Amino acid sequence: SLDDLLAMLDKCLSHSDHGVRYEAAIVHAAIAQAFPAVGRKFVLSSLNEIVANVDEIRGLASKAPAITSPTPKSRFRRSVEKPHGNSQSDQLMHSQCVLHGKALALSMLMHEFPHIMGGVNAAIVVKVFNVAEKLLHCQFDEALVQKNPTAACTCIRSGYCLLSGVLTMGTEAVIPHISSAFTFWQNSGMNVLPGVSKFSPTHDLLIVESLLASVVTFLKFCPDLLLAVPDALNRLTALLEKLFPLVSSGGKLDQEKNSTLGNARLSSAISSIMEAYSWLPPGSFPLSADRIFTFASNQIQELSESDILCSILDSLLSREDKLIEAHSVERAVSPGQIGGSVRLDTNISMRGSDILHHNEREATLHLLAWRKKFRMRHHDDEYHESPILGLYLREGDENSIPTPLHGVGTWREPLDPTGSSKVRLLDSSIHVFAATFGLQDGQTQAKALRMLESMYTSSQMEKEKLNRFAVGTTLISESQGKVKPREEDVCASNVIATILSCLQALPLHEATYDTLIGVGPPWMERATNLLLRLLPSPSDVIRRGAAEGLSYLATLGVSEDAHTLQSTILHSLDEVMKGNTPGNQPKSQTDTISFARPGALLALACIQRAAKRMKKTENDRAVSRSVSRAPDSNDSGIDGPPFLIMMTRILPSLTTQNPEVGSHLARTYALHSFGVMVSNSIRISDETLSPDKVQIIWKAFEAVETSFLGAWSPAVSDISKGKEREKFASEAAFLAVLLRLMTTILPWLQHFNTLDRWIPSRFSCIASTILEWCGGHPVVLFEGTVFFERLNFYSNLVSPNSCCVTTTENTAGLAMSFLLSILRPPQSKVVADKEEDFTSCRGPLDAQRSAAMCLKALCSSCDFPNDAFLSFDLA
Repeated sequence: SLDDLLAMLDKCLSHSDHGVRYEAAIVHAAIAQAFPAVGRKFVLSSLNEIVANVDEIRGLASKAPAITSPTPKSRFRRSVEKPHGNSQSDQLMHSQCVLHGKALALSMLMHEFPHIMGGVNAAIVVKVFNVAEKLLHCQFDEALVQKNPTAACTCIRSGYCLLSGVLTMGTEAVIPHISSAFTFWQNSGMNVLPGVSKFSPTHDLLIVESLLASVVTFLKFCPDLLLAVPDALNRLTALLEKLFPLVSSGGKLDQEKNSTLGNARLSSAISSIMEAYSWLPPGSFPLSADRIFTFASNQIQELSESDILCSILDSLLSREDKLIEAHSVERAVSPGQIGGSVRLDTNISMRGSDILHHNEREATLHLLAWRKKFRMRHHDDEYHESPILGLYLREGDENSIPTPLHGVGTWREPLDPTGSSKVRLLDSSIHVFAATFGLQDGQTQAKALRMLESMYTSSQMEKEKLNRFAVGTTLISESQGKVKPREEDVCASNVIATILSCLQALPLHEATYDTLIGVGPPWMERATNLLLRLLPSPSDVIRRGAAEGLSYLATLGVSEDAHTLQSTILHSLDEVMKGNTPGNQPKSQTDTISFARPGALLALACIQRAAKRMKKTENDRAVSRSVSRAPDSNDSGIDGPPFLIMMTRILPSLTTQNPEVGSHLARTYALHSFGVMVSNSIRISDETLSPDKVQIIWKAFEAVETSFLGAWSPAVSDISKGKEREKFASEAAFLAVLLRLMTTILPWLQHFNTLDRWIPSRFSCIASTILEWCGGHPVVLFEGTVFFERLNFYSNLVSPNSCCVTTTENTAGLAMSFLLSILRPPQSKVVADKEEDFTSCRGPLDAQRSAAMCLKALCSSCDFPNDAFLSFDLA
């Protein structure tokens, strides 16, 4: 029964193991979702128990022996020799465990109350603040601090845990008590300063870590109060300026990095300071900007040298290009390459991940925003006119501006922190580095780029040295996963993420407006050369990042002021496609033409997409400022970068007859780049197409058919000799790109009815064949649902007199077989009926959602639901 479960959880909340208490608190939060009344009852009773435990801790601390350091914890369930103590010491330890467990569970329940029936209870909020005040007052209890500082720290951390939990409830719940929160921070911050604190550095670090976590929670969930509370911004900035020297290099708490647990807590505290500065409005901390920038730069360099990989690179890239990272199931080496296959992604992540301590999980507990401002998708969010793609690829409006102060400049909302303290520190350092990069002078910016360049060069030299003397076989590395995959490059990924963050944070469209800048400041030239060096990387995500960064640099401004730098980049891309390196830089072992050409092709498409995005930004800005603009006659056509010239660079790689021009991977990138170029240069709403546009669309038709037919050549042929691994790995991406390209050009098929009215029929046949032989790959299935949903919208193109290949003009009949294969429930089997039961990735969530949306579109297009079901039965 529920009562029995609650009784067992109550015992777990007082367990001596931190992990048991943490998991029990999670279960309590889950129970509160299903039984809100039980959750509120638990909160009220637990608050009373916390008050009683505080009094008991104070009484026992005066009698028990003094404890100056935390009790050692067992690691991996190995027994640890416990120090011999008396019953009062054991009782004191038990009271601390109860206090921490109850506070942890209550803070998690605070997350749930705004989202469950009954909402927020004002009486509970008042009592939580009163209990938090009682707990935080232990910092000033001299008797308790002197006799047992560990017990005092437990009370203080529990108090800030409760405060962080109640701050996640939002502005309305917190605003009557916000003055108390500022008082807590001010008093605690003053009492950890050197010469004032009565604690050791170890205990001060515990207090600072929990204090800063509550500050970041406030900035994330209650940013409106920065304007509503008088002098709130100045008080928070002053608090951060006092605490930052304590955790920076040479500070009072910096010595804690010598221990493993202290190093993790120090990284967590520094991360909180970096995240707090990231959440502050731009320009609100001018006195600390230079110091923060230098510190963040040093952290990026040190952590990259320690082989720490950032987690924010994928979020900085366009989601439209994600499908080219797809790998076959057998060749996947990184999460996300299977497109939503949770089991495989989890398996890959576990093979290369570090173990998180419960302290690290608890440090980010209140900073995860999965409950914050639940954003509903708008029904008119469409991409390529597809609501399915619009749901997954929507970009640009996720960066919500919390206050008008944040609307100044190009402030970007920080991402949710990751659990690893080192990765979290690197992510926050990159974000702050980018946010303060634009405030530096040109010399400092150039110096920062030189730092990134030297960091990458030294890492490549070290990698080549290791590869030269390394002994091993590819078979062992691929089958057993003993070493990192060759595609992974930690330093290159961190450099790409840093440069992209800086480029996205700078208001480039305003900084160069109506000013002839030539090739730009020195840092831009260095960034261009560095990105060109990174473009031939074996890693798909690094190639995407380098291409995206070059597109930002090539589209500086939205008028004619940056064509010199643009021309330089386009010329350099031609050299990269030939296998040359910019600036006579030395080649590394991974710089080969097979990777250089795909990266250069993608960069051309990114430049065209960035130019369109910049144009849209300028138009939206003009509308918001009520500036009248004359209609641009070229807005719907081929303007901005030299579109036709870039197209001529892509077309040779679409051939299937010349192996010297490009590999299978290059053809995949060329198909994707061609689709991106078309979708960002020709408007769907155009009633007539110019001869140039007609020729471009016709080339797209030819590219689809020739690539589909050429893809069936065996991997053992002369064309694929030496590239078998690449062809097998990129098979899924190639098929997905083919489907995406067909989806892209569907709207213009009506212009070719008189020329070739059987194109839609052949596309249907191609799509059906791909979906039948894709092995159930989630990425290919997703693109298939998008194609048939769009084909159903243009169902008039597949009429009886336009079917030369398919046997029916009913789109539902064509799509139903594979849609059912996605939606059918997976069944556990001890013995597989066929080989696909072992290798298939059926049932990924993204593919199932897209299949359901496709079915919805098919049913809604019928005049009567029975007609839809009759079509399905016939299929």
